Amino acid sequence: MISKREFISILGTTPFILSEISNNDHLLMSTGSSSWPNYQGDPQNTGQVEHMSGSIGLVEEDWEFRAFDEIRTTPVIGDGQAFIGSWDGFLYAIDTETGELNWEFETENEIRGPASVSNGSVYVIGGRRLYSIDIDTGNEEWNKEATNSFARGGVTAHEGVLYVPDRGRLIALDESDGSEEWIGETEGMVSASPAIKNNKTIVGDRDGYITAFDKDTGAKQWEYDTRSGVQGAPTIYNGRVIVGNSGGAVVSLDIDQGDEEWTFGPTGDRFQNSAATNGDRIFIGSVDSSFFALRFEDGEEIWQKDIHTIVSPLTTNDHVITTEGSNLLVLNSADGEIEQEFDTNESFMHTPAVSENKVFFGGNNNNFNAIILSDVDPEPEPEPTPESVEELPGFGIGTAVAGLGSAGYLLKRRLAENESNSD
Repeated sequence: MISKREFISILGTTPFILSEISNNDHLLMSTGSSSWPNYQGDPQNTGQVEHMSGSIGLVEEDWEFRAFDEIRTTPVIGDGQAFIGSWDGFLYAIDTETGELNWEFETENEIRGPASVSNGSVYVIGGRRLYSIDIDTGNEEWNKEATNSFARGGVTAHEGVLYVPDRGRLIALDESDGSEEWIGETEGMVSASPAIKNNKTIVGDRDGYITAFDKDTGAKQWEYDTRSGVQGAPTIYNGRVIVGNSGGAVVSLDIDQGDEEWTFGPTGDRFQNSAATNGDRIFIGSVDSSFFALRFEDGEEIWQKDIHTIVSPLTTNDHVITTEGSNLLVLNSADGEIEQEFDTNESFMHTPAVSENKVFFGGNNNNFNAIILSDVDPEPEPEPTPESVEELPGFGIGTAVAGLGSAGYLLKRRLAENESNSD
């Protein structure tokens, strides 16, 4: 039977809204995009947030959802839902507006890589299995066991095909039933998502090689040795493939032939994540407290800042979104100056996702969060009165209902676990 203390602790994990808002926090945006279906947003891993422009302000925390274990994956967005996997083995489908749980799906083991959304389904790797799940109901459509062990890089969906790292191989599967289309061999273990463009699927491996496969047949088209391990996903933009390696170099390759266009470094820093680009510039952070902006055309350094980050950046036309510790940072892309800094109280383990006016992210405190980006300067808060208490953020009926929904979900899970243990 559940204890009173456990019940109170469950009730305490309700969604909340921060009421202290800076008067300078604002964001000028064009029409919002509601989809972020793959790691870094698109199959090219550009990290581009195309619907945002102007001045960014991190405004307020909208909601928080609590899982039963650490969240060490990047979320993806589709059909008004955020999909996030946890080390508890569950994939959670969460309403992006309310933070309420729509459904959960249990895999055979922990989820270490991002899911992918395509054609009414969400695809995720849990343990040694790849699952296809109905996006509306959360029901399993099919599953496939790995021959070796699916890598933590996750799955990428593109034009009816799923591309899945499988240690020293890249596997292409049919979305509809998981049937195998081709297998491509790599020199080393692939630990990040592929990038897809111009009829090519491109991956990096831990032996330092970048390999391009024909995306339809799996035939190897070219291979390039960066001479140090590649742990981040390649980025493709404007006919170039951009990759950083653990030896401190960033390389730009021609997408058609794999010829080197330029190399930045080695810097002595370790690049273990992906780059992002706004077209003119490339942004990439190292795990050794250096964050760089490079000129896209020739790789010349534009600026460098002392920022320690373990995630891949995101970029708008004018800004770069990255993290340091528990802080979400917004940098001016022209000079690297920090314009906004927001303490999330979460240790960032993976890259956030962006949909419409919200940034979504998980952390090692088992929490999955959404932060609102506002398109107007907030008006000064009025002095609270007894009549207005019901309307204050975090105290209204809507928040109370959402809180009870979250509590009910956790209570149901806890009771189910207790019943299972008593059998």
